Amino acid sequence: MALAAVAVAPVPRWGAGARRAGPVADRATIVALCGTALDAAGGALAPRTLARAIADRLGIGQAPLSLDVDGLDPPTPTAAPGDDATGDQAVRAMRAGEVLARLTDRERLSVAYPEYTVRELGPLLGRGPSQAQTIRARAAAIIGGELQGDDDGEAIALLVIELAREWAEGPAWADTGTRSAVLAGR
Repeated sequence: MALAAVAVAPVPRWGAGARRAGPVADRATIVALCGTALDAAGGALAPRTLARAIADRLGIGQAPLSLDVDGLDPPTPTAAPGDDATGDQAVRAMRAGEVLARLTDRERLSVAYPEYTVRELGPLLGRGPSQAQTIRARAAAIIGGELQGDDDGEAIALLVIELAREWAEGPAWADTGTRSAVLAGR
């Protein structure tokens, strides 16, 4: 590219933690870069295109698309395979949300209150104890089927219970102005 031939003052390395202000390009460099870019384009460029062209040459703009792996710090010797807890938690939470989305309102309620007996659960679901048991069993089968063979299945299932309880007790329905038909009369 033609801009590579323009002499640019060395751009010092700079980061957000530096003690000094970021590097500033001087007027002569910017004029030379703009003139060279306009000459190479035949005389006309959109301001956005011109800005991108000289920004690349000055080393400002977006981060590179790839990094040299050798430049990264090696893992500490005390790091264990499960140390990426934040990433693992995020994946579990997303998976739990997917599983919860597969459940009907009544199935969610039956999962939200695992401590309830079917006699206690029945009135909450608007059904009798035998139907409450059927609903609970169907919810358990859906969760079990979704998480079968998953190494984090138990942790995800516990998150499904937490999400179901938050759904049942939380104000999420108030945000939309709609409430589950099951909970509307409660």
